[in-house]
Parts: sequence; structure tokens; C-alpha cells
Amino acid sequence: MTGLMHAVYLALKTLPCGVSRAWPQAAQGLPAAAFSLLDWQGGSQGPARAQVRVSLRAVLPEEADELAGHAANALEPLGLRLANAKDDAEADTGVFLKNLAFEGTLWDGLPGKLRFSLLDAGAWVPLEGLVSAAFTPGERPIRDTRPLSAKGPVYTPGEISPETLHLTAGANPLDPGQRLLSQAFQAGTPVSWRLMGGAFTQEGTGLIKTLSDNALAFAASLIITP
Repeated sequence: MTGLMHAVYLALKTLPCGVSRAWPQAAQGLPAAAFSLLDWQGGSQGPARAQVRVSLRAVLPEEADELAGHAANALEPLGLRLANAKDDAEADTGVFLKNLAFEGTLWDGLPGKLRFSLLDAGAWVPLEGLVSAAFTPGERPIRDTRPLSAKGPVYTPGEISPETLHLTAGANPLDPGQRLLSQAFQAGTPVSWRLMGGAFTQEGTGLIKTLSDNALAFAASLIITP
């Protein structure tokens, strides 16, 4: 977790105010920011998830709002997204307080931003605004094909249903990556894809199985092909 908090500090120290972990060791002028580990959940079968709290103190609410935007922009490259925010005030001083919670996935203890792209005319085109990427495992059904004379089960493997990659992104009709996925879905043509930011860079080919492209969100599912 030390690597996570160090990465957060390096990102937040670009803010136009004093930055400290948990609480300052000495009195700080306003505005000021403090960050702390809000939650950490170890993944029993995958990567860990973490939440980081960023508390902003300012004289004016508008000043804290501006700092909140700076903090979100600073942590976004780490794959830490704003999960919730709350306005408050310090009881003893009356100073305006804005508490932010950011969450993200950890790989070997460090936050990582997932990046998905498609190969088009020899160049990788990113899918901008990626919110989530997840795999549904491939399956091979196992059937009991025992004859009546058999004393026990006789298992026979069926055909494999391939792994599926599910993507969601912020709606953006001008994004080239979203347009490429939509075109491949309409044409029924395979795509070459690359996913970066996880435990390793993964590349493959796939067919677009489902696609939702509307004013609220963009989502697509790719069947992974050999």
C-alpha cells in the first residue's frame, strides 16, 4: 500500500495548495488538501480494489470546487475515478470542507489505468473515456453420457463457448474508437484489440456480440476469437 499512497502524493502535489497525508504535522494555510486510505479490499481471485479519501479545506466553497476538479484530473491518469463527494464544514473553525472518495484497481499494489485500443490501418486507436473492462470466462459444458449398463458417470466434454470482453465508456459520438466498434458491429467484421494497464498487455481478435451506443453510455461485448 505504500506504493499506492506514494503515487497519490506525487499526483496531488501538483495542486495549487499544501498537500499532506491524513493530517498535517503543522498548521497549514488555506487552501489545503489531505489524503488518506479510505478502504482496501484484497481480491481473492483477482486484483485488489482501493478507495482514497481527499479532503479539501478552503475559505470559499468555490475555491474547494476548483481544487476538486484539479484533484480529479491529477488522479485520473492513475486509474482512480471519483466515486463520491460531500460538502461539509469544520465545526470548530467554520472552514469549508469538501471530502472526495476516489476508487480504482491495484496491480501489484499500484493503481493502474486500463486502456483499450483497436488496430486500424496499422495504427492503434484508443477507446476514450473507458469506464470498465471485464472478462466473462469461456465455458466447456461437461455432459454425462453414460450408457444404461454403466455403473458410474461417463463424462464427455462439449464445445467451448469463447471468452467475452465487456467494455463500457462515456458516450462520445466523436470518439474514433467508439466509431470503429460500431462499424465492426454493423458489418460483422472482426477487430484486433489491445488491453493495457492490467497485470500484462493483452492483445487478440474478436467479434462484436452486443453494442449499446446512446446518449447515456457506450457499451460493447467482444467474443474473443482464436
